[in-house]
Amino acid sequence: MAAIEKRKNSYRIVVSCGYDVYGKQVKQAKTWKPPESMTARQAEKEVQRQAMLFEQECLKGQVVSAVKFQTLAEEWFSTYAKQNLRLSTYEGYQKYEKRIYSAIGHLRLDRITTRDIQHFINSLSQDGENERTGKGLAPKTIRNYNGFISGIFSYAIKLGMVTDNPCSRVTLPKKNQTEKKIYTNEQTEKFLRLLQAEPLKYRLFFTALTYSGLRKGELLGDKWEDYNRLFVQWNGKPMCPHTPYNWLRDFCEKIGLPCYGVHHYRHLFASLAIGEGVDIVTLSGALGHTNPNVTLGTYSHLLQNAQEKVANAIENALDFSKPQAQAI
Repeated sequence: MAAIEKRKNSYRIVVSCGYDVYGKQVKQAKTWKPPESMTARQAEKEVQRQAMLFEQECLKGQVVSAVKFQTLAEEWFSTYAKQNLRLSTYEGYQKYEKRIYSAIGHLRLDRITTRDIQHFINSLSQDGENERTGKGLAPKTIRNYNGFISGIFSYAIKLGMVTDNPCSRVTLPKKNQTEKKIYTNEQTEKFLRLLQAEPLKYRLFFTALTYSGLRKGELLGDKWEDYNRLFVQWNGKPMCPHTPYNWLRDFCEKIGLPCYGVHHYRHLFASLAIGEGVDIVTLSGALGHTNPNVTLGTYSHLLQNAQEKVANAIENALDFSKPQAQAI
């Protein structure tokens, strides 16, 4: 309920808007001055209406905290993200901090609008944003930036500091639907054969990836609390998440095979399973997807290829143009 304080020729309206990240109550205030033509009774009635409108203005779809975006984001990293996000996602978001803080980190949460975020998102597709290629960032990366910002606002909602997430109305670039590059059976056999001459740690790591379809983070145990892990450094500490890729890149160059990244072996697992006729529901369970539709959407092109093979096999089996054996 708004509080109204009468002053000489005006009224001060104060609205309580919850609490900030430090547990301090946040209040917003405005001054309303009645027109000179109003009587005192009319002014008393109108100020009640102004108070109600101001309270709705503060609470409806507005951030109710004066904390700056960067302040809350830093708290989110330490109290939520590190404990709940995959290590790869957590580290990826850390790389986004510089751009995001530069754009909106200095703004108060109650002053960040969908338009502000849309302007930032649009800027990421401009030439020069990708320092390596000189072009704009990839659509997937841009969507991840929005995901980072959205995560902060969702966190604020849970704390009762925010009643709306402006990221939900941002228009994002469409995903690039590119076919995943996967080893052929011959390349896979070559990879596994030459892998046998390499250190045991990497033989086991990439063999396990190929035959299990696990994610890199699942195999490395990113969320395990002590150092009793299978894949470690020479001194027993957890292996750096980037180590498998760096080793794989050098190994592929040495044996003359393309390097499609560590996650490629999860796609390879799915490709081999589909090629052998494993149904989509069983494959979805093996990959740990929560819904078979996720698997279907990711590997639809492989399923189409498998269906074409089945159709060709049936066609060959029923080819009446072949010479028929004479009955005895």
